[in-house]
Amino acid sequence: MRSKVIDYFSKEAIPFPEGYLDIQIPAWTLIEDSYLAELKALFHQTSGHLLQEEELDNPLVYTSLGLSDIHGLDDFRRWLRCDYQHKQAYKIYYSKLRPYLLAFHAESAQVIINQEEYLVFEENYIDQMRQHAADYDERLRTYAQNYLGLKGNVMTHIKEQAYEEFIFRLIANHRYSKEIEQVDELAYDTYIQKKSLEGYDPINLFHDLPFDFFRDRYGEILYNEELFDYFSNQFNFEPRNL
Repeated sequence: MRSKVIDYFSKEAIPFPEGYLDIQIPAWTLIEDSYLAELKALFHQTSGHLLQEEELDNPLVYTSLGLSDIHGLDDFRRWLRCDYQHKQAYKIYYSKLRPYLLAFHAESAQVIINQEEYLVFEENYIDQMRQHAADYDERLRTYAQNYLGLKGNVMTHIKEQAYEEFIFRLIANHRYSKEIEQVDELAYDTYIQKKSLEGYDPINLFHDLPFDFFRDRYGEILYNEELFDYFSNQFNFEPRNL
């Protein structure tokens, strides 16, 4: 019998420590200054013209940079806040929130595990870590310490991560079983197009996310997107005072 999920917490029911979803960010004035400096540098690079303050309300400035929905400085300020929060939410989800969710599901989900199936997954996971280490010209232990921040018995930590990823995959594949059955190249092309509209380079996407990998991880991709979309709206961004 293959491994399977019996029960797990819905995303709405997952508890967090108090303040866990509060995100400290720099003062909005500093963020706006950084975006404006980048805007001026990009405009100068593409046009050879040094952008003046009074020109920031000219819609043609933004259209020339591919920001056709922005018609002036106020629009740009609103856009940059959304853009900054989205980028921070993405970074925080993968660096802080997803590891928490992995550990929580691993501890709380009710599952039946086929030991042979799991050991194959664990071995493949460790091989992937070794390959990542080799890409950095490092031994696994050194790579795990320097790049993953793991301390103590590195192999024990990696096996714990493998178990957490295995449980996450079981839940994702259970949750999206129908979509997984129907995944094909059309679904793949649709996903690439969607990510391209979000600002990702389609050439890099095709390279970094080949179809076979996409098909194998489709449930996890969809579940990660579901969790990100839900929890990114729960983040409370708190700008620091100057």
